[in-house]
Amino acid sequence: MQDTPPAIPAVFHQTGPTPLPEWAERYRDTLREWHPLWGYRFWTDGDLERIVRDHYPWLWDTFRRCAIIQKADLGRYCILHRHGGVYCDTDIYWRGPLDPVLERGGPGALWLAHSPLTLPTDAGHDITNYLMASPAGHPFWLEALREAQRRLDHK
Repeated sequence: MQDTPPAIPAVFHQTGPTPLPEWAERYRDTLREWHPLWGYRFWTDGDLERIVRDHYPWLWDTFRRCAIIQKADLGRYCILHRHGGVYCDTDIYWRGPLDPVLERGGPGALWLAHSPLTLPTDAGHDITNYLMASPAGHPFWLEALREAQRRLDHK
């Protein structure tokens, strides 16, 4: 008997400055309006430090040396690996629910947003990390964290 892969939990994760600017609070309100049954968690800089230190100790020294934006990037990968769900930046204005998109992937799916044509890309990469989703424990996140650590430690 084959186990069914886990589903993406119905919870949104966000990180950012505290308090959020007024415009970002309005954007967050649109997220909640379109996803009334979803959970929500806002992660502070201290929360990101704790998740890395407590659950990814092998990454801690690298994380401590990073600039704030790199810490945010590493933190969101740790969040999705540990908890699963959807990570989205605070500058997304929601105009509809995400559920229909996620349902097309089925259980165990990993979702990474494609870069809009208006954003510059480097070296031809067109995947960004402003909107990502996966079940908890998806192996992609550990590989992403290891690769990020390798690159950051060899600068």
